[in-house]
This record gives sequence, C-alpha cells and structure tokens, in this order.
Amino acid sequence: MDADNTTSVSGAEGINKDPAMTSGNAVTLPLSDINLVCVEYPAVVKNVKRMLQSIGGEEGVSKTYADSTKRLELRFRPGDPFCYPAYGNRYSSTNLLLRVRRRTRKANPAETQISTEIVGIIGTTYKFQGMVDFQYLASHSNPDGAQESLYDKIILRKPETKDYYDRPVHLFLPPAIFSRMDTPVDYNYRPDVFHNKDLAAQTNPLKDHLIAPNRTRRPNNAIFINFEDKNIPMEPLEGALFEKRPIWSRNAVKANVSIHPEKMKHLLPYVAYYMITGPWRSLWIRFGYDPRKTTEAKIYQVLDFRIRYGMKRGFVEMPVKSKRSTYHYTRSTTINRTVPQPASVNDIAAEATSSSGNTPASAKYLLKESVYTFRKGTLPPYRQMFYQLCDLDVQKQDLIHKNDGKEDVCDEKDGWCLPQTADQLRNIISKMIHKHIQPSQPVTLRTKRARPKRLVRKDEDDDDSDEEDDDDDTNNNNDDDAAAEYDNEEEYKPSDGSDNEMETEIADYFHCLLMMAMLGVFISVGLFLGTANAASLGAVLTEGGMVQGKSHSVGLFRYMDVFKGIPFAAPPGRLEKPVAHPGWEGVLKADDYRKRCLQVNLLATGTVGSEDCLYLNIWVPQGRSVSSNLPVMVFIYGGAFLLGAGQGANFLDNYLYDGTELADRGNVIVVTFNYRVGALGFLSTGDADAPGNYGLWDQHAAIAWVHRNIKAFGGNPDNLTIFGESAGSASVSLQMLSPKNKGLFKKAISQSGVALCPWAINRNPRKNAEDIAREVGCPTDSGMVACLKRADPKAVTLAGKVKLVSSPTDPIVHNLYLSPVIDGELIPAEPDTLFGNTADISYIAGVNDMDGHMFAMVDIPSINNALTTTPVEDVQALATSLSRDRGQQAGAATYQEYTINWGSKPGKEEVKKTVVEMETDFIFLVPTQAALYLHVDNAKTAKTYSFLFTEPSRIPVYPLWMGADHADDLQYVFGKPFSTPLGYFPRHRDTAKYMIAYWSNFAQTGDPNKGESNVPVTWPEFSDADHKYLDINNNMNRNNVMENLRASLMIKALALAAIALAATFVMLVQDPSDTLLGGGYPELWRRTGLAGAPARAAVCILAGVFLLAMGWLYRLLFAPLELLRGVDDVGYIAEDGRSRAQAANEVRRRRKTGELPPVYPNGWYRILDSHMLERGDVKSATVLGQQVAVFRGQDGKVHVVDAYCPHLGANLAVGGRVVGGCIECPFHGWQFRGVDGKCVKVPYADKVPEFAKVRCWPSCEINGLVLVWFHCDGLEPSWRVPEQSQITCGDWVYRGRTEHFINAHIEEIPENAADIAHLAHLHTPGIVEWKPESEPNKHCSQMLVKHALTVFGRHWPLLDLDVLARQVGPGLVFLLFEHRFLGRGMMMHCVTPVEPLLQCVSHTIFYQSSIPPLVPKFILRAECIQFERDVMIWNNKTYISKPLLVKEDSAIQKHRRWYSQFYSENSPRLRYQQDTLEF
Repeated sequence: MDADNTTSVSGAEGINKDPAMTSGNAVTLPLSDINLVCVEYPAVVKNVKRMLQSIGGEEGVSKTYADSTKRLELRFRPGDPFCYPAYGNRYSSTNLLLRVRRRTRKANPAETQISTEIVGIIGTTYKFQGMVDFQYLASHSNPDGAQESLYDKIILRKPETKDYYDRPVHLFLPPAIFSRMDTPVDYNYRPDVFHNKDLAAQTNPLKDHLIAPNRTRRPNNAIFINFEDKNIPMEPLEGALFEKRPIWSRNAVKANVSIHPEKMKHLLPYVAYYMITGPWRSLWIRFGYDPRKTTEAKIYQVLDFRIRYGMKRGFVEMPVKSKRSTYHYTRSTTINRTVPQPASVNDIAAEATSSSGNTPASAKYLLKESVYTFRKGTLPPYRQMFYQLCDLDVQKQDLIHKNDGKEDVCDEKDGWCLPQTADQLRNIISKMIHKHIQPSQPVTLRTKRARPKRLVRKDEDDDDSDEEDDDDDTNNNNDDDAAAEYDNEEEYKPSDGSDNEMETEIADYFHCLLMMAMLGVFISVGLFLGTANAASLGAVLTEGGMVQGKSHSVGLFRYMDVFKGIPFAAPPGRLEKPVAHPGWEGVLKADDYRKRCLQVNLLATGTVGSEDCLYLNIWVPQGRSVSSNLPVMVFIYGGAFLLGAGQGANFLDNYLYDGTELADRGNVIVVTFNYRVGALGFLSTGDADAPGNYGLWDQHAAIAWVHRNIKAFGGNPDNLTIFGESAGSASVSLQMLSPKNKGLFKKAISQSGVALCPWAINRNPRKNAEDIAREVGCPTDSGMVACLKRADPKAVTLAGKVKLVSSPTDPIVHNLYLSPVIDGELIPAEPDTLFGNTADISYIAGVNDMDGHMFAMVDIPSINNALTTTPVEDVQALATSLSRDRGQQAGAATYQEYTINWGSKPGKEEVKKTVVEMETDFIFLVPTQAALYLHVDNAKTAKTYSFLFTEPSRIPVYPLWMGADHADDLQYVFGKPFSTPLGYFPRHRDTAKYMIAYWSNFAQTGDPNKGESNVPVTWPEFSDADHKYLDINNNMNRNNVMENLRASLMIKALALAAIALAATFVMLVQDPSDTLLGGGYPELWRRTGLAGAPARAAVCILAGVFLLAMGWLYRLLFAPLELLRGVDDVGYIAEDGRSRAQAANEVRRRRKTGELPPVYPNGWYRILDSHMLERGDVKSATVLGQQVAVFRGQDGKVHVVDAYCPHLGANLAVGGRVVGGCIECPFHGWQFRGVDGKCVKVPYADKVPEFAKVRCWPSCEINGLVLVWFHCDGLEPSWRVPEQSQITCGDWVYRGRTEHFINAHIEEIPENAADIAHLAHLHTPGIVEWKPESEPNKHCSQMLVKHALTVFGRHWPLLDLDVLARQVGPGLVFLLFEHRFLGRGMMMHCVTPVEPLLQCVSHTIFYQSSIPPLVPKFILRAECIQFERDVMIWNNKTYISKPLLVKEDSAIQKHRRWYSQFYSENSPRLRYQQDTLEF
C-alpha cells in the first residue's frame, strides 16, 4: 500500500479512468477511509433482514465487534429456546471491498466502460469454522408414530387466557444442556491430568511447539494405577452407598462419597435409576426398589423449599444465596482465555493412592452436609433447596408418620403422606429460618396489623408462586420489642454449601420463563424498593366505629388503602327507607366485598344476593405520606334498576368497578356502594302505602354518609363528585334534581342516561305493583303492601323481572317499568321542572355513539347477523313503536327522517346502522341533549360539558361497523386496560388514560382540563351559543372538539313540528263557506282577520318563508363558510356565446407555457381537510398526477395509498371500505394495510403473496390538514410541518375554507409573495417585506403585510390588520392574523399540484372560538376576493424563466433561487404540453 493511500489494480481496454489516475495498463484508485467488517455467513442468504436477526442485528454485531475478546453468536432460530448458537471466530484481515460497474453502449456493444472504486477496507472477518449449532426440537411422539410439535404449548409467544395454562401438555424433557437438572454442561477450560509426579512437578511441561496437549487419560469410571504403586485395588469404586439407603439425591451422594464429577456422571446410572416426576422426583433410586409399592419409602420423599423473606420484610441484604438462574447461564463466547497454567497433581495423586483402599479418600469432591440436610440453627446454602424428608432435623415425626399403617394409595403429589404434609413442613422450616435471619431494619406500622395466612387449595402447590409474600410471617404485634430483639440477636451466616448448583426441576425452568415474561424484572425491583416506606391509614374511626382495611403497593412509592364492606345504613326494612346503622364494637375488618342486594340473576331464572346489602367500598391512594384533603368520586352502578352491585361484574378476583386504577392515576378517593334494585328497590303503589324510590333513598344515604365520614379517610367532604352509568347515570341526574341533596356534592357526571330518559320515570307504578302482587299471591286492595312485606322476598324479586322477549312492535325499552317515581319528596315534581336545583352543580353528560345497540339487537336480532337482511318493515314498525306516545303521524315522520338518505335500495349495513341510531337517539342521546340545554339555562356558577364516546366495541361477535355499545366506556373509566394489560392493546390504554384524566380533573377542579392530569385536547364548555362536545376515543386531537351533536336532526325535527302545528291550526279552523269542511269561525280568527282560507294559506306561506329565512340567517352567522370554485369558474372571460369551460380550454390550447422548471417540487402537500374524513371513510383524490385513496382507519389514523388495486386495477377509493386499519378492494375483497400498503388478506386464497402490496404515501395530520410527502427519489421527509398549538388544543376553531383551481405552474403562485410591486398595483397598498429564513429552517420564508381597509375611498384605521405570512416548503403558507379587538387566527394557504399545470389552491381559516364566526368569515371572503384577482392573471400568463427585472424586483430573483431547493436532478418535467390541456 502506498503512503498516499492509493493502490493499483489491473486494467483493461475501455476502462473509464476518470477520476482515477492512470499509469500504463493499471489504474491507481484512492483508498477509502471506511472500515468494514466481513461476516462469512455459513448459509445461503435469501433474506438479509432475517440473516441480520440471526446474528443479533446491527446492534448485536456492533457490540460484539466492540469487544475484541468475543465471538460472534449465530442463532438460526433466534426465538427458539431449544436452539443453541454457533460461534464465529474473529480474524484480522486486509481485504478490500470493490464496486465495479460495467456499461455497454447499445449502439456499439463492443464499446464497454468499466469503472472501479474502493468502498472500504475489511479489517476484521468473522468465520464460522465449527458447525453447526445444537438444536433440539420440542416434539412428542404419538402412538401412531407421528411427531407432534409442542412449541405452541410450552412457549409463551403472546398474551394468553387462563384456558391456555389449564390445558394438558405432554411431558417434554430437553437434554441437560437446556434443562440443567443436574450439573450444567459448561465449556470452560480444564487442566490436563498428569499421572507422573515428576512430570506434574515441572513448571512448564508443555512446550509451545507441541501440536496437541497431553493425551494422558483422565479418571472416569476406571481405576488407574502406576507401575510404582505398591497396592492394587481390592474392590470396585464406591457403590455400596445404596445398600445403606435405597434413595439418594445427587447432592447427598456427593456429600457422602468423594468422587470426581465425571465419575459420578457415569457411575450413578450403573447402580440406580432416576425418577423424573412424583414425590421422589429428581432422586436416584436403587435398581429393583420401587418406592410406589413400599410405604417405608415415604421418609425418602422430596420436599422442595424456598426461603420467602426478602426486601418486603426489610431484609435488604439476604444472607442466603439466590438460586443460580438459567437466564444468567451462557456458553463461553470468548476466545482469548487465560493461558493454561501447569496443573497441580497433589489431589490427583492422593486420589490415585486411594485406589488401593489403604489410604483415606481425598475430600476434594466431598460436599458439605448442609447441601442436603436441614439442621436447627443453620441456614440453607441457597434460597431454593430440595430436601428428603429423612434429612430434615425438625419436629416432623408426627406429620410424616401420622398415617403409618393406614397408607392406602401412593399419590403423585403427596406420595404415602397425608395431604398438606409438605405445606406444613415448609411452614415449620420457614419459622425456624425467620428466627435466625436479622432484618436490615425493623418494619414499623402505624397500627398493629395481623397478616392473614394464605389459603392453600388441595390442588395447589407452594411452588406455584415465586414472589416473596406474607405466607409465613409472624405478626408484628410489638414493634419496639421486635426491633430490640432483632438488634440483640446474633447475626447468623449461611453455610458455605457447594460450588455446584443443586438439582432443579424442569418444571421450574418453564415456570420462571412464564413469570419473567408476564411480570418483568423491573416491575419487581420497583415494587420491592417502594414497599419499605409504605404509608397507610391503618384503623379509621367512622360514625359507626373503627374500620380496618388493607393496604397494597400499586407502584414505586405509591400505595392503596382499600376498605371493602363498610355499612352505611342498617339492614333495611322491606319496602322502607334506609335508617342509620347502630354501630359496632371493636375494629371492623373491611377487607372483602359484601353480598349484592337481592336481585334476579342474568337469566332471570333465580335470585342472588341478600337483603342485608347496604355497604360501601373505598379506595384511598397514598404516597410516601398519608393523603389528606383529596377529592372524592362516588360511583352509582347501572343495570336497568334491576341488577348490579358496587363491585360490578367479575372474572375471578378481577372486578369491573375496582377503583384502584382510577384512584391511583387520578389521585382521587373512589367510593362504590350497593343500593336496592328490582321490586324491593323500586316497587311503588303511587301513594303513601309504598311511595317507592327505596333504591334512590339508599343512594342518598350513601352519599350523605360519605359526606359525613370521608374526612377521616383523607377526603375533602366539600369536594364530592357523583358519577354513574346507565341507570346509575339517570340516578346521578335524579340526585342532582332532588332538593334532599343540597350541599352534599358539587359535581356530577352522567354516562348514558339522565332523568329525562323515557325509562327513567315510571308513570304508572300502581299497575306494576298489582301485577307483582298477583304473581306472589297477594291481594290488590288496601292490604297489598302489608302482604308484599310478609311475602318471600325472593318470590317478590322474581315477580319483578323483565320480559326478555321483544319485537319491533313492542321494544324492550317499554318493559323497563321498575324505575323511580315522582314521590313528592325525594323527587317532588317532573324532572324537567327541577333543574333550578342544579344551578351550582357542574355537570358532564354524554352517551356512547351506539348506546342503543344493546336494545336494538334484542328488538331486531338480525342487525348482528352479517348474512341476514333486516326487513325495512321492521324499521318502520320500530319507528312507530318508539313514537307511539306522540301519535301515528310522529312515527311516520320519524321513519322518514331516519331513512331520508337511504335511496331506492339501501344497503344491509345502512339499514342496520339506522336501527341502532334510532334506538340510541330515543333511549339516550336526545334526552341527554335536552338535559344539557336545561342545565345550561339554569346554571349560575356551574359549568356544563358534553361528550360522545366513540371507541369501537371490543366484543368480537359484533359487526365490523360497530361503534361504542352501551357500557363500553366503563372499562376505560376504571382503568381495566392498565390492570389487565394482556387483554388490551396500547390504544385502549390511551383511551383509559384520557378518560381518567378528564374525569379526575373534573373531580378536582370542576374543569376537566385543569388538574393534576394532562389532557390531550382542551374540552370546551357546552353553552347556549356554542353547543360544543368532545368526541372521546384513542386518537384525541383538535378534531375531536365538535359542536351541534345531531344538530341537523334537531333542527329538522323542530321544523317538522312547526309545520305540523301550523297545519293543525289550519285544519282545525273551519270555514262555513268551504264546502269541504263546514262549521263556524272561532273568535280568535275573526279578530285577527284570518277568517278566510286564502288568509290562512298566506299565513302558512309566510311561516315557511320565515323558517327558510331563519335557516339562511343561521348559516350566515354561525355555519362555516364553504366557497368551492370549479375549474372554469374563475379567471376566464367567455366571449362570442361560448361557455366558460370552452373559454378555458381555448386559453390553455393557445397559451405558451415557456421554459418551465420541474412541475412537481419535493415537499409536503395538502390532500384533504381533516374534518372531511370521518372515521371509517375513504376518499378519492388526485395529487401530483396520481390517483390516491385517502382513508381513516377505525383507530382514527389517516393513510394514503395508490388508488388502483394491483390485482386487477379496481379503484380502492370507489366502493372500497375500511376494515380496521386496512382498505378493502371493492372488486375481490383484497385488504391492504394502511401503514405499509402490504396485502394482508386475500379472501379466497390460503396464502398472501409476499410481494402483494400497494404504494403507501408518507402522510401526516396536523393543523386540521391531511398532508402527503412527495420526493422524486423516494427519500423520507427531511423536515416537518410546524404545529399550531392553538388549533391542536381547540382554542382556534374551524370557520371555513375556499378552493380554486389554477392553470399555472406551481412556482408562479407562491412567487407573488416576493412580487411586491404587483401587491401595490393589483391589491391594497401596504407595507410588505419578503425574506428567506436561515438554517435549520431554510425551507421556510416570511412575508410581513399590513392590510388597510378602504371603503368608498375612506381609510378605516381601526380595521387595519397585521399579517405574518410564513411559507413552509413549496406549497404551504400560514397567514397569522392579529387585531386589537377582532382577535387572532390563522389562514392556511395550500397549493397542491393536480396535474403539471393545474393547481388546487385552498384557504382554510381557524379563528378564536370567542370571536363571532362572522368576523373570520368576513376575513376569508375578503381574502377570496383579493385572490381571485390573481387567478385571472395566472390562468392567462406564460412563465418566463429569465424575466426582465429592474432593481426594485430583486426579491423575485431571490425567491426563485430560494425555491430551487425543492427541485432535484430527477424532478419530473413537462414534456408534452397537450397531455394536460383538456379538462
């Protein structure tokens, strides 16, 4: 190699010698300074990505290369734990990597050019010379000889349900190298053994020039003697051990016989066999001895024991070694080991002389007794031990020999011993060890707390838990004495044990693997670190007495005090109001849920619960210190006033209404409680005999109890929030309206239900009470109530069940008759007249977007069947039934309103969604909106908020078009995606995080946006002038703030009502001169002069005109401005009778285009406005000469793909539908993923081709725009569009947009910013300055403009407007407006090439929500007028690449130089003008 870093390679004729230096027939090339690493991969590489994965990826190779002592690890199956790696050795090399290009001219193939360059120097090479890696397939041999793979049954690849762990699995035992049941196989260096004493005494017997190490034999099973030995062996190696005892563990053998481990490995199989499972698992048993048939063998059974005292008990430094984990065991990966030293033969010589039997055996391999025995006063050498019962020095005789002579069956779990024997022995050993381990610090508690012992099922083994829990802890009844005892106690040290690992079961390996995957090491460490300083309330004094709950850790330095089953009232009398609880003696253990109130079961075939049920549950979050003055949230459950409990539904110990996550993440106290439901809670006769509302009185009693007692739990009684769902939500609304609750709470949240719902108030309670009385055999006269009180409560409850049979003509909502009544006391009047009581109660109310689905699927079951068509007649019958209280005409009008967009042949899905929408509106949405209006009208200090929950349902059997069903929001409010993470996706955790943040902030401050939790977007208030609501799902941004929920429906309903009312007046007022009607005039019409039919018709016409005028005025003042110009609407002059389209085509044909720059610059372009694309929508668009499909997935994310399906060219945007995050082809149903365009499903094919995909465009959604990135070379985005925070948080709202099409080159439009002279000539004169920005924003430029308004030649200074125009990239301009009293806002000017010489220009304006919409609409309209003056010029001008400029035009040239950065070498240019000149 030359000193100047050049080298020569052989040349050939025709070599391209530029830029290399040429000398004769050789070419001198400069060396690259890039250092490369070569991996000689021992396989054929077909997939580079998978090849990199097998050697650890780029990161793994980099780490290996950084350590020169390491070898490169290769795993052909990286995810397989039964695949051991091969290793590549590292070598130094001096190779070059060359890139050689050969180019042949087509016209003259003999003319060839060859270019060569050096890519880099390969200084290191990894070679795999020892092949191949050791692999063991996990399989089972079936009786028919077929092999069954066990991978899916023994390896956890994804979160699984309980059924996965309960199903039977064939026994699988991998080799010892995987399971390490005995001594693990290692690859460490061992010194050679020398039998010659003189040779061993030499300091360096092996010379460097020797080819191989000493080949002398090593002692295994044979006995070796030297010629000099005087004694010869008289007996074989030790084998009489099994005559003393028939069953031994391996460690016990090692502790009694000194044998080389290699000897032991081969000797044991000659004298004993190995038991894998059962009570003698992992033990060696003498040949011929069957412990399953000999009762004496029970003393040799194995006991697996683990020490369970660690940091949770204060033992920070545990004086017992941890069991060595398989996760810390790896093969040796280094090649530069320590140079072998001469082996010492002292021990070997002693061992050799022992063969004669005259010399005592060496103790070199003899283990200590403690590795297999347990003695009082000593500690085990490891935290996990395997003992034999005969080796335990504990009081065990009574346990082991308790059934001597009565052993009938040898059980696989307990052997010959009684059940639970092993558990009792573990408890004894644990207590003995606990006395001799000194904690690092005594555990101090505020109150004396007894630790309950763990209940062990007969089928449960203690090994199933690997955590350090409270099983065998002694009660810390006297902290000071305990601390003194610990301080004075002698510190015990563990026995040294063995250098080798003890036996361990193969089952333990898989259990550890599962536990590590599910819990994670870091979570455990965090919990241990935080437990030592746990803060707890201890025993709490309430008005009834002391209560003691439980405390547990919920995170690092975060804890939760939980009180379950605190009585808030005495056991209630039947059909009577609740009364105060008399109290209790001592400390009440509030550690478990109480029974729910008596109610029918889910199938209405029986009852569950108890009459003694008025209890509540409290969750109190704690930090490092005890909490105080926390906000309180009281939850009221739903269930149609028939079902439910304060803990909710459950799976095992996972309860729906567990308040842990809400309390912890929201830093609020959560309270749930039981109240009476069904007949015992809401039966009423409508008079004083049984006024009803007993369930509501229970709720009132619980709220009042919380208000009186919550301060003792650390809560603020003056900051209570009640919230509920369904019937609980209606209960919240009723409690707000009741004057009995005045001052008890300040805030309320209703989720899917209000007092105005048609099912919330029972208008005919007497009839329902009589029906129940007859059902249980009671009279219906004055003695009815007394009889019902004496009757069997279960019979009364069953009599009040709901009829689950319904139809379109009799919907189930009409059968919900056991509900609250207007009793004149708790609910003194009609609910809509009581909203004055809510003047100071802030309120959140909302619904789920498909709340009615749960009811609709009962009324019309076909809506859930994708193969069944829902008859239109059923929809019509349902509309009539839901509107029956308003007459037949109302039913017809309802049907017409909901089906107005159906067309002649509505689709199956459209009909079914209409059914759900109809029931949602009737049962939930419309009453909720009415309640919000009434609350706003009566509010004084209170705030009002509205929401719509739209997170799609997770129930798999529901149709794909399903939104949020009834009660779907509960799991997110109570944080189930966090408490059961394996059952949810990250997007669900986002939804839960948002809901908990809004709900807890509202509980803290009365404003869901302000509090301890961050929210994704500002939630505006619901007001008379601005009916805004928040759309809640997993993708929250500015677009989730909407207004006028179902506004069009409500406006049309009001118009229909007004017209119907006018028509009724016309029909009722009869004219005697009218032969069709006849009759007399009412006095009213005579006085008003409307006695004749023509006059009445005129009134109707005027009323219609008035309604139309009001609608137009509403659109003018409040609706956004939408001004969309067509291609030929602006900029062309139609002459000689031609149309504007003809004029436009004529101009485009005649115009000279000039020498144009590239037509498609690189950058971001607008493709749609965000509000134009709803969830699940797909739109067609043309951008940069390409047809694309833009769709929003069910997760809310926008994707842009090429429009044409690669299968047979169908347009995905025309008839295609969104399925999850994919778009489905309308022709054959192929589904393409929006993220990467890959085809994920071909309905009629078993396998999807790997190469099947559609082009996916890089896209983003920001500032209310959907943008796509274009780069002619396919490069990723090099800069981002800045976000306007006021738009994202909702402070600035959408007020309108305009759209124009311009026949010009894209560069001509933004060039206007630098053309200052034209601004003064064509537009209003003003102060203008254009300048580009510097790095890192060189892709941006700015223009400062001051607009002055002149009307009739007069300047109005107060209306002067300052504008900052900032261009970002080639096609985006942000115009920021700021005025002294007209407010602030932003207009986005977007230029998107449709074709080379056809640009789509849009102006979208966002403005302060507090400014009347008329102001930004006026600004947008004024901008449109100014812009259309330029459109006329652009459509008719030509592009001059070298314009004639004067000094004052210098900014134009600067702008062109600045704009050129968006072009690159391969940017497309216009080749044939006629290609794009026709519309």
